[in-house]
Amino acid sequence: MKQALAILSVIIATTCLASAGKNLSSAQIKHKLLGYWKFSKALCYIAADGKMYVGPRKNQMDADKWDVRDGKFYWNGVQYIIVTLTDSNFVFRENFGQKTTFTLVRSTKEEAGPE
Repeated sequence: MKQALAILSVIIATTCLASAGKNLSSAQIKHKLLGYWKFSKALCYIAADGKMYVGPRKNQMDADKWDVRDGKFYWNGVQYIIVTLTDSNFVFRENFGQKTTFTLVRSTKEEAGPE
């Protein structure tokens, strides 16, 4: 019974770490983040050149800067902890203050509207 519990604990811990992207290199995380994402009220396009466009539609977006270093997500130089990173969800949390959590859901170019 103790062995089964220990094995289950290892499986759960491994799953949690994998979902947070902790077993991915910074380069792998960067690659996985590229593309279109939706916030609750805005669209986001994360580009390979380190620019992150956030706005109501792609042709109305302002450019921010983004990066990933040591498994942490940086948005305009501010560090965020990656909580979950899957093909369809990106959840990150402030590493300061009220520790606000942000949830992005994978989107498409079509949802972004005209260029």
